[in-house]
Amino acid sequence: MADAVVEVEEVMVTNKLIPMQEFDKIRNAVCLLKSSNPSNSWRGTGFYVNVKLKKENIGCIMTNYHVYCEMEKSSDGMVAVFYYEKAEKDAFELPLVPFKLLAQSKDLDYVLIRVTSNEDLLQSKGVEPILVDRSNLPTIRTHDSVYIIQHPRGDKKHFSHEKIKRLNKPFIEYYADTLRGSSGSPVFVLNQSKFTLIALHSKGVPSQYLKNWNKGVLIEDILDHLHTGKVTKPDISLPGVPGEMESGFDLSKNPSKQVTRDDIIYIANDITDEWELLGRALGHSDSTLKIINTDNAKVYNKCYAMLTKWTQVMVSKANYGALAKGFAHPTVNRPDLISKYC
Repeated sequence: MADAVVEVEEVMVTNKLIPMQEFDKIRNAVCLLKSSNPSNSWRGTGFYVNVKLKKENIGCIMTNYHVYCEMEKSSDGMVAVFYYEKAEKDAFELPLVPFKLLAQSKDLDYVLIRVTSNEDLLQSKGVEPILVDRSNLPTIRTHDSVYIIQHPRGDKKHFSHEKIKRLNKPFIEYYADTLRGSSGSPVFVLNQSKFTLIALHSKGVPSQYLKNWNKGVLIEDILDHLHTGKVTKPDISLPGVPGEMESGFDLSKNPSKQVTRDDIIYIANDITDEWELLGRALGHSDSTLKIINTDNAKVYNKCYAMLTKWTQVMVSKANYGALAKGFAHPTVNRPDLISKYC
């Protein structure tokens, strides 16, 4: 006769009970970044940090270099919005004026924006900086999970978590979901029941295989650049699509399978605003697109003709993997169609 199983009210399994105050601390430091001009629609994510440089502790907003470039292109200012996870009236807007860069790197896709004059104001609002410090960085293992707090599509604060794919210094790759607007988010791991900052989310990597992934820049390498000016070169060069198609979807169909006529009939109806952009992303020349445009009066017929021509020219290469890459192209930016058709 088998021994009876003794049940108790509680038992530790993974030793990972996390105090809610730990989550609140990092959540409150994350902010939406937006244009100071309401007519400009660019959005990103950033977070309030404290960095030590030449024995001085400096309060900064950390985000991506490519988010900063959006502001530069628009010739406008930047506003940090804290507490944008509750009612809009509870959000706290901090114009980053004067705008002062402490450090930047295009290769590592990061900037640090000084907020020294606003540190007391942030503290009065309950916003504490995340410490950026090499001394408390944990050993990162591929079976660990990352945790990302973000403002996808400029929306209210969201949270995602998933396993690490691999380290490829100065980058870390992971399967946690992000979307456009998530660029500049902090990436954490759990270390002794505390959230520890390990990376700055940077890009999504669309894959020709079954699963896409995201990648961030390791805080360790950002600190190296900050103190020495040196940039670590990755062992393996991988693509990335900054601020546009960020990963988080699996292809439900075999990526090498040719796109069917039945799907083309429905896809054509969904790309009426982007058919020329998608055509270029799929490899059509401008002259081919001009002929399709001239030969077809109705927009739907232009879309259908473009896709049909693509399957005729590319034959076996006109597959769902290639179509997903077309939908994910920065000029097309239709990740919803990847989920729907691929």
